[in-house]
Amino acid sequence: MALARPDSLAADAPALREALAAWCHGREARAAEAALHAESVPAARSRGIFDLVRDRHLDARGVYRQMCNGGWSIALPRMEADGWRGALAPVPVPVPGLGLGADNGYVFGDLLGLDPAGRAALEESGAIR
Repeated sequence: MALARPDSLAADAPALREALAAWCHGREARAAEAALHAESVPAARSRGIFDLVRDRHLDARGVYRQMCNGGWSIALPRMEADGWRGALAPVPVPVPGLGLGADNGYVFGDLLGLDPAGRAALEESGAIR
């Protein structure tokens, strides 16, 4: 299917969606991605966390960092109202002793206003450490 002109995209959208769905049906995500790349079409499949932590590009940029307690952290930029902040750069290695949950009092208490009993209930349930 080809568009007669770019401004016809809105009118042709239902037919385009149908054609794309038919093309994708029965193809594995990796195969569809590879076929599109072979035709110079930028494409990326939706990936789960296990694929992401094995991604060579993310690994090369130090997106996933092992913390001193053996846990893992992620360093990503964030979008704010006036643009992007941060960078795909490694986060500093945390200070030894500041493990997972070290900031729970500040985050859940000061920022979110949860009282000590509420935080204790979350800890007891295993929702936070």
